[in-house]
Amino acid sequence: MKLSLFPTEHRGLELLLDVSADVRECIFAMSQGLGATTEERLELAEDCARAENRSTDHHYALLTHLRSSYVSPIPREDMYKFSLLLHDAAGHLTGAARALAEMPTDRIHKSVSEQLEVLDRQSELFSDIIRRLDNLGSLELKWLDMLRLSKRMATAHRLWLAELGTYERVGSFARDRAFADQLYDAMLSFRAIADHLGLILVRES
Repeated sequence: MKLSLFPTEHRGLELLLDVSADVRECIFAMSQGLGATTEERLELAEDCARAENRSTDHHYALLTHLRSSYVSPIPREDMYKFSLLLHDAAGHLTGAARALAEMPTDRIHKSVSEQLEVLDRQSELFSDIIRRLDNLGSLELKWLDMLRLSKRMATAHRLWLAELGTYERVGSFARDRAFADQLYDAMLSFRAIADHLGLILVRES
């Protein structure tokens, strides 16, 4: 990141990175839960909830900072939008972690690990994007990567739903569908981040 005469410019980016780090903690806890016992999954769901709570604190701190600062690498409204979408992703991941804790330990769809890998990669990409928001010209390929990852996860989600349609037990279908949808909604948050980044790239070019 380039040096700046205005330290407050970096404060907003640091807070946005904090929210992004909270999301990555949720993804990590979810990944740990795939091979865990029910008791361990319950604890990991609490880890997710704590990370989500921290994301709320960081999101609020960013809002407070943006209201009192007029120096930002991109418009303040865009910084807030990114933070809001990250915070939403943390909420969906917490919901997924709680749904996972209610599932049999031997009943995890084969695509879940791939979808978590996609989410982790999207989170990693966006953290790098945050660090480069003062150089928008370098972000087009990362924006494209985020879109491609979203399409990959959407395809995996559709295949998963097709298999869920063969379930004979309504309770099992509802439980697994809730888990699948929470993961998908987390991806949609990152897709919205990519879409908003694209708007910024067009607007600021």
